[in-house]
This record gives sequence, C-alpha cells and structure tokens, in this order.
Amino acid sequence: MIADEAEWPAAPDRDGWHAADEPSELRRWFTPWWPRLIVAGVATALSLLVILLVSALLGGGGGPDRRAAPPAGTPTWSDVSMPGPAPTEAAPAASAPSTAAPATTASPRSSPRSSPPVTFGPVTFEAEAPGNTRGGSAWVDRYPGASGGSIVRNIGDWGSRDGDGFLRFENVVVPVAGTYTLRLFHVNIDNERTRTAVVTVAGRDPQRVTLNGGSTCCTGSTLKVQLRKDGNTITVSNPDGHAPSIDRIVLSLP
Repeated sequence: MIADEAEWPAAPDRDGWHAADEPSELRRWFTPWWPRLIVAGVATALSLLVILLVSALLGGGGGPDRRAAPPAGTPTWSDVSMPGPAPTEAAPAASAPSTAAPATTASPRSSPRSSPPVTFGPVTFEAEAPGNTRGGSAWVDRYPGASGGSIVRNIGDWGSRDGDGFLRFENVVVPVAGTYTLRLFHVNIDNERTRTAVVTVAGRDPQRVTLNGGSTCCTGSTLKVQLRKDGNTITVSNPDGHAPSIDRIVLSLP
C-alpha cells in the first residue's frame, strides 16, 4: 500500500455517509423513513398554519357566540377594580305571607258609665178622676176655675153622718223610689183663710200641713213626699177639722 493514498479521507457515498463509516443500528432504521418524516412534518406545519388562519378569519367575523362590545364610555366590571367577584343583581325575594297575628292595641279601661239622670213629671192627677176613691162626706162638685171643671169638696170632719170625708189617689206609679215634689191645688169654698190637710202616703207617717187660700180656684201649695217605685196611694183627709177642697195634685222629681 502507498503511504500517500492512506492519508486521503474516504469519499462519502450518495446517502451522505462516508463509505469508510459503518452506519449504526438507529441510522440504519431511520434511513428508509427519513424522506417520509420530512414530508409529514411539512404537512403538519402547513395544517397548523391553515387552522390558525381560519380561526383568525372566523374570530374577526363576529360569530354567534361573540358578545357585542359595550358602547364607548360605558363602564364594565372589567374596568372596575373589585376586591372580590363582580356582584350580581339579586332577584327580589318573594315576600312570604305573614302568619303573625295582627298586633292588638290594648284599649284603655273604660270607666263605669254613670246612669243618666231619671226624669219624671210633672204629672197631673185630677181629684175627680174615676179611678180615685172618695169616702165619708167627700163628693165631686163643679167649680169655676178648676182644671178639669170640678173639685172634690167636704174633705175632713164636717159633722156628716157618713163620717169624715177623704180623697185617695190610687195607683200613683213613679220610675224610681225616692223623694218627690207634690204640689197640691186647693180652694176654700166658704172663704176660710186657712185649712189643715193631712197627707198620707201608704207606708209612711201622715203629714199635717196648714194651707192658706180663699174661694178663688185654685191655690197651689208644695210639700215633699217619699214614694216607692211600685204603685203608691196618696190620701188627703183631716179627722180634726175642715180640709181644703182639692182640684188636683202634680208630681215631679225635685
């Protein structure tokens, strides 16, 4: 062998490998696939590029899911710095029907009502009324000026064989028991200046009253009597002398 020839490097073969180099197992495996790998890589890159271009075109065209940009000058939640998540508008809560009992206001204690005052009278009882009782020497006579046109005369002791005369007013009914004002209208026929009348209310002691008067009808004299709520009787008499003739009595509350 010539020494100069040994110093020249071996010329590469057509696949780029040196003829003197012995290919490894890996190179031997990749060698038949190398062109295909290059083509696949180029195709993959082109595909990715096409996908990016299509996505850019579709994104710029405003797809159905793209939200419209807010008008200029309108603040958005992204423009405001919030410490927490953006607040959401809460729907108004439906008010549940109240089951609580309505509040009641305590009414002030009503003071006991005072009974309205009883009114009575004046009520007139005529002496000659059919319901009254006359006895003894007493009898009904016409007399000028009398309220009903008549009086009861000869009440008291007139020396009559029929006995002393008296006049009794029956069934005198008043609304409440108590003191009443009795006004007695009388006349003295024989022009005597004074006469005495004994006034008796059933269940009470008799009252003796001296009455001034004359023959002109009629003079009114007032006295107080105690009456029951139920029916009462009022009797005018005088066992010791002449009593005045009676026209009527009038009762009223004081």
